[in-house]
Amino acid sequence: MKINRQTYGVLSPRAFWMLVRTKPVPFLLLDVRPSSDDDTGAVSELSEKLNVTHILPDELANLLRNRNTLWKKSFPDVPVPTLKTTLIFVSTHGHSSSHAAALA
Repeated sequence: MKINRQTYGVLSPRAFWMLVRTKPVPFLLLDVRPSSDDDTGAVSELSEKLNVTHILPDELANLLRNRNTLWKKSFPDVPVPTLKTTLIFVSTHGHSSSHAAALA
């Protein structure tokens, strides 16, 4: 019998920054918020520093299913996630990230 070890939860700001600083596991930061013209300034700069990848939740499942082809075409500078990669979804209020986690 195989045990499905896929789970999701919510990171506190402190846990998020600890993960980013210490990098204890391979992870990808995925911004799943809808695109907006207001994505400028400090938020954009921080996203660039942290190598955050913007992806819509509706595109996520297809990209992950076909990660060896579609992922590389869509995000050539972002490592292809493996089954051991921790995916961290970033959203404003948690709704988009919960939806993305359920699709992943």
